[in-house]
Formats: sequence, C-alpha cells, structure tokens
Amino acid sequence: MTERTERKLAAILAADVAGYSRLISRNEEATIGALKGHRRELIDPTIRAHRGRIANTAGDSLLVEFASAVDAVRCAVDIQFGMAQRNTNVPEEQRIVFRMGINVGDVVVQGQDLLGDGVNVAARLEQIAEPGGINLSRTVRDQIQDKLSFTFDALGDQIVKNIPRPVEVSRVRWEGYTPASLSHSAVQPKSASRLTKRRVVLAVSVAAALALIVAGGLEWMMWHARSATQIDERPGIAVLPFTNLSDDKGQEYFSDGLTEDFITELSHFSQLKVIARNSTFRYRGQAVDIERVGKELGVRYVLEGSVRRVADQVRITGQLIEASTGGHIWAQHYDRSQKEVFAVQDEMTRTIVSLIVSNVQEVDFQKAVSKPTGSQTAYDLFLLGRSQMRAANPADYQRAVNSYERAIAVDPVFADAHAGLGNAYRIGSLQGWGTVPKAQLFSKADMELSQAVALNPRLAEAHGWLGIGRIFSREFGDGFAEVQKAYSLNPNSITVLETVAYGNLFMGRHQEAAKLYEEVLKLDPFPEATTLVNIGRVNLHLRKYDQALVMAEKAIAMAPKFSVSYLVQAASYVNQGRLPEARSAIAAHQALRPNFTMVTAYENNPFYNESDTDFYLSALRKAGIPEK
Repeated sequence: MTERTERKLAAILAADVAGYSRLISRNEEATIGALKGHRRELIDPTIRAHRGRIANTAGDSLLVEFASAVDAVRCAVDIQFGMAQRNTNVPEEQRIVFRMGINVGDVVVQGQDLLGDGVNVAARLEQIAEPGGINLSRTVRDQIQDKLSFTFDALGDQIVKNIPRPVEVSRVRWEGYTPASLSHSAVQPKSASRLTKRRVVLAVSVAAALALIVAGGLEWMMWHARSATQIDERPGIAVLPFTNLSDDKGQEYFSDGLTEDFITELSHFSQLKVIARNSTFRYRGQAVDIERVGKELGVRYVLEGSVRRVADQVRITGQLIEASTGGHIWAQHYDRSQKEVFAVQDEMTRTIVSLIVSNVQEVDFQKAVSKPTGSQTAYDLFLLGRSQMRAANPADYQRAVNSYERAIAVDPVFADAHAGLGNAYRIGSLQGWGTVPKAQLFSKADMELSQAVALNPRLAEAHGWLGIGRIFSREFGDGFAEVQKAYSLNPNSITVLETVAYGNLFMGRHQEAAKLYEEVLKLDPFPEATTLVNIGRVNLHLRKYDQALVMAEKAIAMAPKFSVSYLVQAASYVNQGRLPEARSAIAAHQALRPNFTMVTAYENNPFYNESDTDFYLSALRKAGIPEK
C-alpha cells in the first residue's frame, strides 16, 4: 500500500543572509561566530516567543513554520528590528543583514522538513526582498490586513524563478515600531565591539573618503563579485568553443554553431548553471588551463570538443572534465554523416546531463533536444546566419538576412530560422540598417517572430524577442506578456534573462531589472558591452548616476563604436551637473550616428511610464541631441 503524503496548511517564513559569500570570504570565523551569536541571543528566542518552529536550516538560511500568518509577520519584524539595533555599531561591510519572505500555503511534511509550493513561494519572495526587508504574498497580506498596524508597499505581480504564475508581492514597512517582545539584552549583542567615539568617527571618515575615491568602480566590483560568487548549489558547466579541425577555416561558423546549440540545450535543465556563450568564447583559440577556467567562470565542469567536416561526413569529439582536478569524467568521438548531427547532439547532451544531474526527468530531455529541422541544409544556413549577425555591421546583417531566408526556403516550418530572421529585422530597424523603412522592418520582424512561436510555442527566445518588438511598438500589454512567457519557458537561458531584464527596464520595473541583471552576471561573468550599458541604464533610472557612468565607460572601452553607451554616459553626466562632459559624450555619439535626433531617441526608448520618458529624454536634450 502506498504511503500517504502528509500535507498541511502553514505560514512559512524564509530568511537568509544578504551577501553571505562576501562576508565569509572577508572573515570566515568572525562571520560564523557573529551569526551564531545572533541566532542564540535574538533569532531563536524570538521564533520561540512567536510560537514558530525551525523546519530547515542551512548555515545562512532559515525556514520557519508558524500556525498563524500574524505570528509569522510579527516574528519577522521583531527579528529585523533587533538585527538593525545590533548592527548599529558594526561597520557596514561586516553587518549581517537578513532578507525575508513569508507565504501561506499547502506544504508537504517529510520528517522535520517542509517541502512543496508553499515553501517555494516563500523562498522566492525572500530572494527578491531588499536586504533588511520582508516580502509578503497576497495571501499573507489578506490575512493580516486588519490585525496588525504595519503599512505595506504594493510591489505588484512579480515573475519569480520556477513558479509558473505571477506572485503578487507586498513589502512590510515598520517605521516607528518598537517590539515589546524583545528585551534589551536580546537586541544588543553580548559580544558587541566597544568602539570609542573617536574610533567611530575615524571609521566613518575613512569609509566616506574611500567611498568618494572609488564610488563608481567599487560599486561595480562589489555587484559583480556578489553576483559571480553568490552561492548557487547547482553544478555549473562551461561549454568551451569547439575547435574547427576542418581544412576549411571558413567552417568555424559550424563548430561555433554546435557549441552554441549545446549551451542552449543544457540551459533547458534548471538543475544546471550554464555559463553564457559570451564568457566561454573568450577562451577561443587559447591553450586553456581547465582549472583556471573553472575558477574564473565559477563552474565545476567544463565541456570541450572539436568538429571536422569532410564532404558529407562529420567527426565530433567531446570530453567532460572536472575543473578542479582536470580529470576526465567522460570522452567520446562520433563519426557520422551530416544528417546525423542532431542525433549526436542529443546523445552527448543526454550523457553529460545524466553524469552531472541525478534526477532529470525524461520530459526534460525531450524539451531540450527537440529537433529544430529535418534538413541539414537548412540547419547549416541557420548557423551561418547566426554567425553573420554576431558581426554587428550592415554588410553582415544583410548576409545574415539572406542566410535565414534561404534556410526558410529549404524548410518553411523551421521555427528557429523564422525567429533568427525576425530578430535580425528587429535589430536592423533599431540600428538603421537595411534598405526598407524602419516601420516596415518592425512589421516584418513581428510577422517572422509570430510565425516562429506558432510553429514552436516552446521557443522561449522567440517569445522574448517578439515581446520586446511589441514593447517598441508601444503595445505594452501584449509585449510584456510575451516577455513573461519567455521567462516561464526557460529562466535559465542567458538570452531570455537579458530579454526579460530589458523588458522590465522599459516597463518601469527598475528594481526587478536590476535583480535580473544580477542573475545575468552569474551566467555571464564577462559580459558584452550591450549588457554593461543596459545595466548602466537601469542604474540611471534608479538614480545611481556614479554606477551608471561606470557601466557606460566600461562599455565604451570595450566597444567604442557602440553608440548607445555615449547616450547613457551623457545622461549620467547631466544628472551629476557635469554639462560640458555630457556635451562631449554627445559629440562622440553624433560622430557615429549623425542623423540621430530627439525623434529617434523617443522611438528607440519605449518607456511605459511617461515620467521615465521625460527623465531620460530631457537629459539627452540638455546634453545637446538635436530636436530634428
């Protein structure tokens, strides 16, 4: 007889320490000791006082069960209040600060542990909470609305990882609140540092001086380090560019295309952290040290291989290596006809994932390795088009369009080719490439991308590109729905993450965009200029002008001809009151795009909120962009 699963309704509080990896890397013993002190003197007694039970714990995180949403929220506020008091005399870089999320839902009981959707939602709410903040689901807020005196900030529907539906989120505010349940001894740490007033003043002065010296750069380094080193329990894998061993060096587009397809296929498995193409292709042509690659990209495994094409035959080799030891976990070579390339990809993907991940379901494999086309010729033309688009210039753009069109002519139901062509049209319209009017290119892009998702509704990247195109057409509702659909289909894809972050930027969801770009940097620790400048744009709208300027200048150093970087640089300067420098930035921009006007700026920045439009365009106008 099958044992019945035990379930119950519970209020779940999920909490973890913000920036725990950074704290541990600075001083492991002090951090662990301080956390134990907070647990012993404040957190555990407060949980008991509010009739809570610690269900799961993992070093820096807690999962606490309550019978009442009221008790859960009171407990969370009391702990956050207490931690704020205990951190008063602690240097900011040493403070232990919790993020919290609370949900009421059905949970599965396994011994002392709790599992299930109710727990998952609480954990996701915690992950998107601000340090020191508490996020609530709609269910929790409804249950405490008339029972507690706290106020709330409505954050609206949020798309959170691995939850198939939007979650309505509120943030608790407790200004002026003093919890009666906390004694002075519980609030003040027994081992708190006895800094003299002179030491405090000196520490603050030094910190302020350092902040002024390295304001922008330090913020970038801290964000990058936090994103790259934040604990991710999933095994990470980097797919290095497959070496082209064919006599024809022009066949590199084929070996590069296979590499990208492996990255895409592996990204469908949420159990894996898959590093983005941009960060792995920086090792192309190098005699790489696998251990160094593992450390630089933060992965446990590296896949490398080679491709040789002769006539209609292809040899593909692959080897999976453990980065820390350099030991080979698996190696194989395949001698097949070109029409069997997909079968080789499927077999290699299945082998790699089964070696790394133990609990992958068959349905996951089927989603990842679904055949894009039955025609090797169409596939070859598609890979060629994708390679040509990466050159990012008008001539190669036109070549890419031709390659995609030829692929579709060979196989009219090849969804990936329709998606590639639609995205090419979209980019070409924004860059002013092509020989047809911009509006016509936008229309053609929408038509091709709509065809792609009709042919393959699970093609996440196509949904994302379609959504961005519609946002640019000011069809905000339909556009953002497509962007959210892309995220629900594959939140582990770097292309999808960047597309969703970009969509959130234009929809005025700047905090959400910032969090998504943190996820991007985990998968792409060496991002391209486009990513850097979009992070700069998010910081600009968050009024973090120093950080925005750092991102723009890094993008300019990396790609001096990427014109958008100069606009973000100029807007940052304007908001810092540095008008001469802003005008120099605009001069550099106009040298690259002499026909760019305020009309173009409006067309290329489809902000949902009028206030965002006014903020950005007024800065460009002050910097010197001509009206017409």
